[in-house]
Amino acid sequence: MTILARALLRADGAWGRRAKRHRTTRFRPLLGLELLEDRKLLATTSVATFESFGLAPNTYVNNAGPSGKFVDAGNTFNTEFSPDFGGLWSGWAISSTTDTTTPGYTNQYSAITGSGADGSQTYGVAFTFGGAADPFHPAGSFVNLPDGATPVSIEVTNTTYAYLSMLNGDTFVSAFGAGDFLRLTIEGYTGPNGTGTKIGEVDFDLANFLGSNHSIINTWQTVGLTPLSGAGSLQFGLESSRNDPLYGINTPAFFAVDNLTVSTPSGAVGGVVFNDLDGDGSQDSGEGGLQGWVVELYSGATLVATSSPTDGGGHYSIPNVAPGNYTLRQVPQGGFSQTLPIAPGVYQVTITDGGSLTGLDFGNAPLTLTKIMVTPANPSLAKGLSQQFIATGTYSDQSTRDLTTQVIWASSTQATATINAGGLATGAGLGTTTITATLGNVVGTTDLTVTAPVVVSIAVTPANPSLAKGLGQQFTATGTYSDQTTQDLTGQVVWVSGTPLTAVITSGGLATGAALGTSTITAMLSGVSGSSILTVTAPVVVSIAVTPAAPSLAKGLSQQFTAMGTYSDQSTQDLTGQVAWTSGTPSIATITAGGLAGGANLGASTIRATLGGVSGTTDLTVTAPVVVSIAVTPAAPSLAKGLSQQFTATGTYSDQSMQDLTSQVVWASSTQATATITSGGLARGAALGTATITATLGSASGTTNLTVTAPVVVSIAVTPAAPSLAKGLSQQFTATGTYSDQTTQDVTGLVVWASSPQTTATITSGGLARGAALGTATITATLGSVIGTTELTVTAPVVVSIAVTPATPSLAKGSSQQFTATGTYSDQTTQDLTGLVAWVSGTPSTVVITSGGLATGAALGTSTITAMLSGVSGSSVLTVTAPVVVSIAVTPTGQSVAKGLSQQFIATGIYSDQSTRDLTAQVIWASSTLATATINAGGLATGAGLGTTTITATLGNVIGTSNLTVTAARLVTIVVDPQDASLEMGQTSQLAAVGVYSDGSTRNLTGQVAWVSANHSVATISNSGLASGVTAGTATVTAALNGVRGTAALRVTPTATPVPNQTSPVTLTSLRVERVNLGATRRLRNVKALVAGFSGPLSETAAQNLAAYAVSSGRLIRAIGGPRIVFDGRVTLTRALYDAPQNRVILIPVRPARLPRIEHLRVDVSRLTDPQDRPINNGRNFEAVATPRGLLGSPSASQVALSAAAVDAL
Repeated sequence: MTILARALLRADGAWGRRAKRHRTTRFRPLLGLELLEDRKLLATTSVATFESFGLAPNTYVNNAGPSGKFVDAGNTFNTEFSPDFGGLWSGWAISSTTDTTTPGYTNQYSAITGSGADGSQTYGVAFTFGGAADPFHPAGSFVNLPDGATPVSIEVTNTTYAYLSMLNGDTFVSAFGAGDFLRLTIEGYTGPNGTGTKIGEVDFDLANFLGSNHSIINTWQTVGLTPLSGAGSLQFGLESSRNDPLYGINTPAFFAVDNLTVSTPSGAVGGVVFNDLDGDGSQDSGEGGLQGWVVELYSGATLVATSSPTDGGGHYSIPNVAPGNYTLRQVPQGGFSQTLPIAPGVYQVTITDGGSLTGLDFGNAPLTLTKIMVTPANPSLAKGLSQQFIATGTYSDQSTRDLTTQVIWASSTQATATINAGGLATGAGLGTTTITATLGNVVGTTDLTVTAPVVVSIAVTPANPSLAKGLGQQFTATGTYSDQTTQDLTGQVVWVSGTPLTAVITSGGLATGAALGTSTITAMLSGVSGSSILTVTAPVVVSIAVTPAAPSLAKGLSQQFTAMGTYSDQSTQDLTGQVAWTSGTPSIATITAGGLAGGANLGASTIRATLGGVSGTTDLTVTAPVVVSIAVTPAAPSLAKGLSQQFTATGTYSDQSMQDLTSQVVWASSTQATATITSGGLARGAALGTATITATLGSASGTTNLTVTAPVVVSIAVTPAAPSLAKGLSQQFTATGTYSDQTTQDVTGLVVWASSPQTTATITSGGLARGAALGTATITATLGSVIGTTELTVTAPVVVSIAVTPATPSLAKGSSQQFTATGTYSDQTTQDLTGLVAWVSGTPSTVVITSGGLATGAALGTSTITAMLSGVSGSSVLTVTAPVVVSIAVTPTGQSVAKGLSQQFIATGIYSDQSTRDLTAQVIWASSTLATATINAGGLATGAGLGTTTITATLGNVIGTSNLTVTAARLVTIVVDPQDASLEMGQTSQLAAVGVYSDGSTRNLTGQVAWVSANHSVATISNSGLASGVTAGTATVTAALNGVRGTAALRVTPTATPVPNQTSPVTLTSLRVERVNLGATRRLRNVKALVAGFSGPLSETAAQNLAAYAVSSGRLIRAIGGPRIVFDGRVTLTRALYDAPQNRVILIPVRPARLPRIEHLRVDVSRLTDPQDRPINNGRNFEAVATPRGLLGSPSASQVALSAAAVDAL
């Protein structure tokens, strides 16, 4: 397989990229030849450009098949693919997609640049780990380098998916802001797939918002990899400021790469090409080098490299040879026989790890020329022609060689023939001459006979002529002889037409066009021919006939003439549109370019049609004008049924003059049932419809359509006549039209309505009148010019409706509601009628109502409340609901509670019907002074500070209160530390009493409590808490204060015999958060954990005996240790492992550690022992300070011996 690569070349002091070249592969060596080993190391570079995969534009490949890898320029890119979920992949994909605008996961394969580096088509895309390993966040992307290769550089950029997510945000994360970053880390390892020893790492920020200059990479950037020299594989990983607690980074974990450049060892070959004078296959004294010879290097059958021509000493060299097996051969030259190496005359060389091979020499023995043969032998040629001679030398080894360009050529009789230095002879005169070829003292000869000149070419003229179909063309044939003389051969040659159907030709050279097209006319004589192309064009016009012949037409009319052409081949064609038309007397007749003649005045004119030089004529006579059309007016009129319409007939003559022909024409109606017409043109509508009115004179006639429409209104009656109505009310009027045919019709919606004056009454377009003020108004209905009227009298307004308010109210049982009755009059005025109307309750058992409109709820339900006056009524529906709370009692009242303790309050509701109910869980509880006491939604108040606060219970707009006084906190428990102390007989141990108060505060009460030992024979204790061992056994120690007690067990052991060197030399050396690899599965790779490092081995119980304490703002957050550890409720460590090979304890989190709020982390190692069960770290604890990135620094020099109880008391 040939792998494409891109070479980096030095140009003008800077590294530039040149066009892609082929990187050769290794080939099988030839058999039977000695292997030559490499001796000196060189180096070349190779580049993985991804172009070798041959992707079509805008495609990608994310599945490498069973191999699970893509290989380019010897570099192996790992990939994993699963068909689950439509195809899951990780590691590397190959892409040529160009989408730089589409956001989201579907565009995961496009580089934001839209192409590879330097505008190339193909590049690589990586999908690497984004936090905790899972199917959607792979563990990493690896590249295994070729054996012996050294990484140099790689070009990287963002994918469109990641770039647009960081720039604009997406469904999972907002746009990047201050403090954000996306960092690519490239780590080098000695082994494949990120195994072996880590060489180092290189970081590159794909996005950086940490400083004042914010940037997201959108171009190809070169990342140097020289710090990873010696790496056999590269691991690529991403780190982002945007992290999900469970799945790691939220930023899309994609990036693009191109042009991975590595340097690999290469070699060179060289030697000497020498003149082996004695032919013994070795270069002896006096046998110098051969200059100008070339040596070639092959890989199999493929030429890999060619040396420059050898110098004066015969030296050659081929540099920059990649490792592999090659064949080395010289390019042979005449006059020499190769003596070194022996047959097959080539070297087989092997380059491994950049070998430089010398001493690959080629020997060549010179040969002796014995004779020269001149060919062709004894030829003849016509005068003026030439003959090329060849000189072939025969050498002492019977080999032959073409010496044509090396010999000296001569002609014995130059008047007969001449010959040049290249062996080309030319006949000069009739006769025979000897041709000689000489090299050194060796001569070769042959005779050359020159004969009479011969025809060498024939010219046919005229050259490429054209002629019309049926016409003739005489051709001439002129011969040119070998001695450049010429002669007319027209009568001697044989004439041939290549296409006889197009043109025929006689033996004398006369061609005739037979059909449109081309034909090659050829003249031949003694094997020599010449030709000309004859083009036969369309036939030409010979006569034109103009028709019709000698016509006549009335003045003002037109006559179309036709010009018919007759061609030379007797065919005819209509030329009307091609000829030039003229009139002999334009004042009598005119004619257009299309042959249309018009009569202008009475008389005669000659009409002529001309095309080229051919014309045809005829005479045209113009007579008096005639009627050509009749116009009937008015055009398309309409009239109502029974009405009449006078029509006029106007005649237009052929000369455009006009005349009134109304009394001369014959009038007719096509449908007399619709309309009739008199002889004078008076039409009358008889029925609805359309009739055609025709006026005829001679052959001319004119028509128009007459439409008979419905009859028209002649009078309008307005009803009712002279009505009256109350102010504000309305009256609908009707307009009835009487038509010309005595029919009637309701035209209310057609007329225009009006009222006068409008201050008394108004009227709508539909005839609805409304009284506006007391008085009389005239109502008018108008349709066209027809008007109808009546009088309207407006009287005083009357009540038209009663509104009962409030509308559909609700009131609690036992409550009252006042209703109001408002009357609306016909003129839209209103008046309070509450005291005038009669009030009625529809359901008196539910609601009762007084004559004044006051309703009272008697029972749950609804009742319709009605107010009536003079036949007009209004109503409202009243709903009686359950009784409502009218007051709240909060108990207990005037209560006191110690700070930190709680008091339960009860809220009792008193309802409108005097019933009560516990509302404690329904009310909203509040404390007026939260610094004094808080209260929860269930009414449980807790003392927060000394003082008095008001406790409030609110339900709707009803409030109840009670006062709560908070007094000083009181002691609730006493903790004796240590809880399980041990001391030897005769020894003492200081115990501590820590008081825990009701507000959660603690206080050292060691000197205030009363100390008591339950067994004085075992141990005694002083008033200050100092315990003394008396005899072996166990005693319970009690610390008491104000009725509160705390106890601890105290064990007294026999005095132990001192054992020297019981303290282990192992100490705590580091404590930090880092990524660790705990297994082969993805979920256990690259896990973030809290790691404690030690200077030596520990006992196997180290994971259970390590304890730690996180401190923030001077207060203990949470103690951690054993199998379950919690930081401030944020970081849960569920597993503790002892990593014996590396002397460390690893605390594994469920979620990645986030420690920015923790100021100190103290680790208690007092219970840890080494494998000999000796305490480590001299019994001291360790304190480290958290960094801004959440990592803990190296051990502090100020390690302090703090007991667990002392840390708890912080």
